[in-house]
Amino acid sequence: MPDSILLIAQSARMLAVSARRGGWRPLVLDRFGDLDTRKVAHAWRKVPVDQTELNGQALIKLAQAMVLQFSLAGWVYGSGLESLPEVVEEISQLCPLLGNGPEVLRLCSDPELFFAALDTLQIPYPDITWRQPKDLTGWLAKQGGGCGGVKVALTPAALGNGKVYFQKRLPGEVFTYAFLADKRRLVWGAFNRLYQADYNAQQPFGYAGAINRAALSPEATKLVKEYAWRMIEAWHLRGMHGLDFMVTESGPAILELNPRAGAVLGLWDEDWPDGLLAAHVQACQGECRVTPEPGPARGLQVVFSREPVAIPRDMPWPSWCVDLPDPSDYVGAGKPVCSVTAQGNSIAVVERRLRWRKHWVERQLAAAPGLGIKVS
Repeated sequence: MPDSILLIAQSARMLAVSARRGGWRPLVLDRFGDLDTRKVAHAWRKVPVDQTELNGQALIKLAQAMVLQFSLAGWVYGSGLESLPEVVEEISQLCPLLGNGPEVLRLCSDPELFFAALDTLQIPYPDITWRQPKDLTGWLAKQGGGCGGVKVALTPAALGNGKVYFQKRLPGEVFTYAFLADKRRLVWGAFNRLYQADYNAQQPFGYAGAINRAALSPEATKLVKEYAWRMIEAWHLRGMHGLDFMVTESGPAILELNPRAGAVLGLWDEDWPDGLLAAHVQACQGECRVTPEPGPARGLQVVFSREPVAIPRDMPWPSWCVDLPDPSDYVGAGKPVCSVTAQGNSIAVVERRLRWRKHWVERQLAAAPGLGIKVS
């Protein structure tokens, strides 16, 4: 049986770590090539980008080279391919896809298709309009096919080219329901609270981390699970998913479905005997034979640069830092530098540790020779 698995994402570190736990040799194609990603990968290639999007044609060529060089059990995609369903289709002709096919990706990435499908399933979502309101107060400008909140802004001008729609802005926190499906049923699910970035006044909705706990009412919990069931049955979903939502006075309102392994995978991976990616593959194949053991609260928070920063070559990265940049990297303002992680017996403990660790990284960079982050 082939023991290599191809992993493609904007950042594939969590997928690669989980693949190792499952007994595979991870072959990684991603955008960043962080030090810890390269360390755990059996082979790694950098995917070029067009502005913020992965270059589809380059991705296909890199995947072809991997297929020719290695015997693959299959391939898994993470974030970054939302606007590339045709690339997913082409790579799936090279080796077996372990995840949702391009038709599901296309459905979830096209706002008109997605919200019409939610209407059919009687699943609520915040009000939307396809025409720009005269007064943008209380509205968000959005584009389909994005990940990590980069295509959500306060004004359409902040989004650049592409079709824009507008969604009613809701107050409160954003949650994601991470779940496994096997085309017929909900195999496993867990609620998480997301952190949003605060470094960009025009795009303050970027993904900035998460914690694998969420204070939700029993009724809201029940409804979100029901909505996931409806999607699974209607769209024959398989593998790992992230269902993003907010809670209103009338109940949960769905923001989007990410039909692939998401950013919270690493917060749950250690609870699974062979890693969550192994459970994802089993679910895609129709039978998930393992169950997780309850673990501690875990969190991850992204550290963004407030201004351009040069990464010191002798940066003393602690074990709780991940997504480590290459020492030769020059990180632009508003871009991710690394992530800090923490775990503990409560949300309060985890968040306190995350705050302290984030501040520690910022101070280390600010004290480095040359350019650094200003810490207020």
